[in-house]
Amino acid sequence: MRLLFYIFFFSHFALGAQNWLAQDESIFFPPQLASKITSIRAYPNTWWNFFILDYSELPRALDEASLACQILKNNPSVKRAECLDDISGFRKIVESWAVHLPNRTTLKNPTIELNSTLAKLSLPMPRDMFDLVRRDPFNSIQELKTIAELRSLLKLQRHNGFLIDTKARKIVIPVLPTAPPQQLEFVTRTLKALNNDKTDLIWGAIGPHASGEENKTQIIADLNKVSLVSLIGLLFFTAIVTLLGFRKIAFIVPPIFAGIFLGAITTILFFGNIHGLVLSFGSAIIGLSDDYGLHAFFHKNSNKGWQSSSMGLLTTLICLFVLSFSEIPLLRQLMVFSICGFIYTFLIFYFLHYIFPNWHSEKTIDFVFPISPLGALIPALLLIFAAFGAIYLRPSLELNQFNFQGTHTKHLYQWFTKSGTHSPPLFLEDEFTTTENIINTSNNYCQWAAKTHIAVETIRNYVPTLSGQQQNLATWKAAVCSPTTRSFMKQPRYNVFLEYFNSISCDKLTPIDLSQGSIPQYAHHLSANNKWLTIWLPKNNSEAATISSSFPKATKLGDLVNSFPKILSKELAVMFPVSVALIFFILLLYYRSISYSLLTFIPFLGGIGLNSVMALIFNFSFSFVNVIGLIMLLGLSIDY
Repeated sequence: MRLLFYIFFFSHFALGAQNWLAQDESIFFPPQLASKITSIRAYPNTWWNFFILDYSELPRALDEASLACQILKNNPSVKRAECLDDISGFRKIVESWAVHLPNRTTLKNPTIELNSTLAKLSLPMPRDMFDLVRRDPFNSIQELKTIAELRSLLKLQRHNGFLIDTKARKIVIPVLPTAPPQQLEFVTRTLKALNNDKTDLIWGAIGPHASGEENKTQIIADLNKVSLVSLIGLLFFTAIVTLLGFRKIAFIVPPIFAGIFLGAITTILFFGNIHGLVLSFGSAIIGLSDDYGLHAFFHKNSNKGWQSSSMGLLTTLICLFVLSFSEIPLLRQLMVFSICGFIYTFLIFYFLHYIFPNWHSEKTIDFVFPISPLGALIPALLLIFAAFGAIYLRPSLELNQFNFQGTHTKHLYQWFTKSGTHSPPLFLEDEFTTTENIINTSNNYCQWAAKTHIAVETIRNYVPTLSGQQQNLATWKAAVCSPTTRSFMKQPRYNVFLEYFNSISCDKLTPIDLSQGSIPQYAHHLSANNKWLTIWLPKNNSEAATISSSFPKATKLGDLVNSFPKILSKELAVMFPVSVALIFFILLLYYRSISYSLLTFIPFLGGIGLNSVMALIFNFSFSFVNVIGLIMLLGLSIDY
């Protein structure tokens, strides 16, 4: 019953609370670590999603992929879709790249390249391609393509403008959205448009946006299903207790709802918001406070019921209070919410019991467990299993337990991982001070990468050092700025390139500025929040270790995310024993007996034993949800 009403409450209370209901994953990490993850994910380079088509016949699949390519390119949420060799989505990047050609290369014999481009323009081509070629007369786009291909992370063939794995029979379209996942949802509706009720040639998608939307869709679907089941369960519970003559017990539900609601309000006032997971898990914890109501109904004229409830509340609060000092914001917020909810619920039950005593009375249930030698066998077995679980069961606290993946998505991720040419990349951020400093720093990375033969994506790949730029610009200025020299830019036959020539006129031949507001289009993917990103691309673990030893601040995004179980395990190793010790001390003061105090932990140990049995039977791992269960069990099992 507890589980049913907390889920019903959460599903309806949470869905209408978009302003203060937090959903981001930064709550899993200490502030310093969370800010680093958020910082790295602010770079467009980490936003790529991949739309993947499984096919049986390639010609038909290519037709389907061509239609999908057009849909993606016309999607306002898509900045770039790499398909059909259409460079229209790269237009601003190519134009920006071409304008800075004088910064990257010396001018030798421009007429050869210009004449070649003139010949190309005489051939039939689409209007947008014609305009792009006019704005890049020296064909600098080839250099940009070479840089991109050298740093490709996928070993796929290019066929008819698409990336294809002929063995796995898959077509891939890389897509760069216009905003990060927390600001944009577009994958679900795009997949719906692409698939359009087809029974074959089904599109799938993987990536940060795709993963976030799939999880959100599944959560909403689960909440809708479970809230319906929980509502039916609540109605069934009410009907049963009414038929059995315990109709007043149904009134323990509203005070618990009130406690959860007030606890949530207090948490929001304290933290500014409340996370969806906190509201979910916390409501489950607070839901266990129905014991207070049951004691009140069945012990109307006895203080022993409230004595038991008070001790149960105190031991629970001790456990929650100790864990509220966690570095992990999720646990900290969860503990505050649970503490407030328990206190509110207890006080509501207490005052209602004395304000309306006639409502709080039910006949005692005449049921006692029979005493027999066999009765001690089950607790003994559970204690043995508890010891077994403590020795052999190892916690699995990874965050991927919260990452839902459908069957098709799992298949795509497994294939995609095998299709990579590199190990997971390492990210290294540098604060921007001056353009010269950031380029010199990046140049040092490139020199180190050249010596170790490790690939790197950094701003130096696109922008030469300041001295190099000045040397290159000098050759252009000699041809463009001298009044006595007949510049190639003034020859009538090259008038078709006039717009480009104006962009590299004498007054514009200056070093590249990388300060905010002046960053070239082709470098945007490496800049965010006044920082510059360097991406190391190791081919194997050995290269990754070499990078880490030389650049300790370079980190894998996966390693940052996986730090959650390490932090949690370290904290639980300290906080759980402290909680047990404090609870034992309180019990010792209360009972004045070591044996009685130790006996009160038998329900808790039995719960651990039962958890171990379930883990063995169903092959469960000791997950984060189990941790929450043990927190509930430790505090609340004492009053049993």
